[in-house]
Amino acid sequence: MLSWTQTLSMKTITLWVYRPTMQRLLCLAVMDVEVENTLNIAMFWKYWNELLQEVSGQEHYMFNPRGWIVDEHSGNWKGIEEVFGKAAIRRTFSCEFHFKQSVLKHSKQVGNPEEFKKLCNNLLYAYTKTDYQDAYCQLQEICDKNKLGAWLK
Repeated sequence: MLSWTQTLSMKTITLWVYRPTMQRLLCLAVMDVEVENTLNIAMFWKYWNELLQEVSGQEHYMFNPRGWIVDEHSGNWKGIEEVFGKAAIRRTFSCEFHFKQSVLKHSKQVGNPEEFKKLCNNLLYAYTKTDYQDAYCQLQEICDKNKLGAWLK
């Protein structure tokens, strides 16, 4: 059994759902891991699906939310894709706080950090699909030049 001080160095993976009728977030699952990576994220989702299958009595039951909101760690995105497929990634979004945190971090790696941050904000707050695509294309050029192409995807 781990003591409290041993768990301080661990990462915690959690599953929260928003219940509109209750107007609150509910924590459904928690898993502490030594490393936040694709393997552990995928394991978390596989265990969650196994639990749902056992409780529902349906052998192939899979968690199927309208969407996911995750932080910018690539393991979250890859783990969801590994367990739920590419269709799930089209319903996966970065949380605004973690996106902005990631923008600040990556802005230090480009020639014009202020332009990079401005384009990221344009992407985040685009009113139309055209506004979004314009910002995305300009960001893609910057990211490709600075070897950040994987970050934007």
